[in-house]
Amino acid sequence: SRGPVVAIVRQPTHGRSRGGGLRFGEMERDCIIAHGTSNFLKERTFGVSDQFRTHVCSRCGLFAKADVTNHKYDCTGCSQGDKKHYKIVQVYLPYAAKQLIQELMAMHIVPRIKVDVTSKKYV
Repeated sequence: SRGPVVAIVRQPTHGRSRGGGLRFGEMERDCIIAHGTSNFLKERTFGVSDQFRTHVCSRCGLFAKADVTNHKYDCTGCSQGDKKHYKIVQVYLPYAAKQLIQELMAMHIVPRIKVDVTSKKYV
């Protein structure tokens, strides 16, 4: 079951009166870490909240264009007519991280996502 989310950041709304999620703060996070349940922590703070699937070029680390329905993937940073020198990797990251990367790119600061090509599945 999913409740209302804030459209800009895709995270649950604040407050019980608005039907939003309850706060999972620093003390709660530290308690989960101390008990050794890191999978639960990842599920609560990432999987249920604002998980976002995107595609990244394994060569340059930039977001790639993806047409998932037609299985067409292209990296605008690397492709110069030769599509054999890079691979597109599907990654999951928080939507807030994706939004931060795009805002930095708007300021001409280009962060790159390094992917381990040996452990990821290519698309």
